[in-house]
Amino acid sequence: MNSRLGQMEALLELKKTKSSEIKGFAVDSRKVLPGFVYFALQGVKVDGHDFVEEAFQRGAYVAIVSKAGNYSGKTILVKDVRETLQMLANQKRKELDCIVIGITGSVGKTTTKEFLATLLASKFKVEKTPGSANSQVGLPLYILNELKPCDIAIFEMGMSYAEEMKRLTQMAMPSHVLITKIAPAHIGNFPSLEELANAKGDILKSPEISYALLPKFIRSNSHVAEILNGKDVEVEYFGSDCNLKYIDTGKGIQIFDVEIELPFEALHLKENFFLAALIARKMGVSFEEIQKSAKSLKPFSKRFESKHINGIHFIDDSFNGSPTSMEAALNNLPKPMGGGSKIVAIGRMGDLGDQEEFFHEKIARIAEKNADVVFLYGEPFLKIKHKLKKVGITTLFFSNFANLKKELLSVVKEGDVVLIKGSNSDKFWTLLE
Repeated sequence: MNSRLGQMEALLELKKTKSSEIKGFAVDSRKVLPGFVYFALQGVKVDGHDFVEEAFQRGAYVAIVSKAGNYSGKTILVKDVRETLQMLANQKRKELDCIVIGITGSVGKTTTKEFLATLLASKFKVEKTPGSANSQVGLPLYILNELKPCDIAIFEMGMSYAEEMKRLTQMAMPSHVLITKIAPAHIGNFPSLEELANAKGDILKSPEISYALLPKFIRSNSHVAEILNGKDVEVEYFGSDCNLKYIDTGKGIQIFDVEIELPFEALHLKENFFLAALIARKMGVSFEEIQKSAKSLKPFSKRFESKHINGIHFIDDSFNGSPTSMEAALNNLPKPMGGGSKIVAIGRMGDLGDQEEFFHEKIARIAEKNADVVFLYGEPFLKIKHKLKKVGITTLFFSNFANLKKELLSVVKEGDVVLIKGSNSDKFWTLLE
């Protein structure tokens, strides 16, 4: 970091300081250490300006603020604190001498990123965003605080609203782009699935882009075609009627007549691997190296992650609660051993707008089709309770999380397979604590 601090300090108008004084960057005052730059972001529920003094008490070197005030430490008044954070990250990105792969899409971003990083590590020095640090704040903080010199950097890039991908792309400037499946995640924030695809497609506006791997859904998208028009970009599409597709062999997948065994059976994980393998091949990794690395792959934390506790097979898929990820999890439940039952605990899905009732009813019916006992949590499921009267299925509804947990743990027994599936905001993984 020190090699860039002089430039950063000039950008922050700190021209009379020693570059060694800046030690890191934070937006949470509780994470500030001596020498940090603190960004006082204004959120929907919390205003970072209320914690500027705490940041100084913890040793902040300077605070970036958008509200003038009588602060006890050094502050810099800017029009937009988030834009300043992203501007600094962009300055560091511009100095990177490596390939930058940007991954976005509606589902599978994190798992595909983790698989790809493992496959590329057989040949390159790889850096990647941790977990799901893919937001307007998480990604720039990673770039500033953690990104090290490497051959390939993989950035996961997420969005919930229009314009967010444009800002991330201007900052991250990926040279290689992968868009995973386009599906109705956050669809309530967009007029249509096509408009959501348009917003995701803005990643193709990167000034550094030279290659893009895209889903067939946007092959005929006029917005994407307009972005790519006149650009010297190699574009490939994947999907059932595209040149790039795979065959499920049961034990793995077949790509270009090459069979690769995988340590998992879920179809959505195989699709994530397929995309990772395509990018790895593009980077020059051989199929032999891919097969060797594939043996060590496993689902990322809280993404269809198997946990065996007291003879019960729990599947923790509690990080994402979109309709597509729900359906994928329900359709890929493994068979219980020794005559056990299939039990699913499902949380509410957010950002669905006027399609909320439709998707919650759809997922509830898929759950009833695939499980012996169904636990449904949240107001959206309670609203469609009267529509679910299928004979032979035990379906229970809850508005209280503690009651759900108590009832679930009283029902499960040795030999059962239990899916824990919900949005990150509901912290469904605590059902296992």
